[in-house]
Amino acid sequence: HNPLATHAGTVLEAVVRMQRISATERGLKVLQDVPPDLPRVWCDPQVLRQVMTNLLSNAIKFTPSGGRITLSARPEGDMVCLT
Repeated sequence: HNPLATHAGTVLEAVVRMQRISATERGLKVLQDVPPDLPRVWCDPQVLRQVMTNLLSNAIKFTPSGGRITLSARPEGDMVCLT
């Protein structure tokens, strides 16, 4: 796996799109909160996608029906915080 300068927002958007049906079936709302000027992150995009997919899948699994899940990213100094 090769690290690349990756748009984390693009990865989060793809993960939300892939998991939205599963969330909707469980009565959940999935949102993403990513500023448009978020800097790129140096990472393997496939690994980032897998980590965020696992995070969202677990959130969907353990959030009670009617709940809301937000995937977010924000700059923190010279890093990007993904939650």
